[in-house]
Amino acid sequence: MGIKMRKYSLFYLLFGPIVFLSCAQKQEDLSAFEANDYSRRVGWVDGDCLAIQNAKLSAGSEITVVVLDELQYRIVAKVLGEATDGETCFPLLGDRRSVNVGSGYSFYQIKSDKKINFAIAVTEGSLASENYSFDYCSTLEGISFSVKKANQNTDEEIWNGYYYLGYDAEATCDIESNE
Repeated sequence: MGIKMRKYSLFYLLFGPIVFLSCAQKQEDLSAFEANDYSRRVGWVDGDCLAIQNAKLSAGSEITVVVLDELQYRIVAKVLGEATDGETCFPLLGDRRSVNVGSGYSFYQIKSDKKINFAIAVTEGSLASENYSFDYCSTLEGISFSVKKANQNTDEEIWNGYYYLGYDAEATCDIESNE
């Protein structure tokens, strides 16, 4: 039994650090992926149209929508499919289309039980929790959306999106966040 125990001890002594380091590297890679991948999981909404930098959402997918009315609330919506025209997706109207599409967004029709004006949508993950703040403001020609990680010390912005409206608007954004 002593020889068998020494074999196992030697095995763990030699290969334990390798296993540990490979697991640690995997965790680090996952955290880096999550930290840099918000644009694929977060988008902005105008009515029944979702704009997100993710061309691989499938019909039937559920998303969490944070409606940005005076009192914010969360609802669940479903992706119906790709949006292709300005009649069903206002960001794709003729005067807006080229700028919004040129910004790398893919557009999807969504369906919810409640009416949506402006909102931020989260396709997966824990961003819909209370630990994040969701906001928007208007710039001279569009709407700037943001998600911040709220904690006691700071509000760190982790995602922002921009919706070009194609007409002049009254700016409500702070000068620092104005685009």
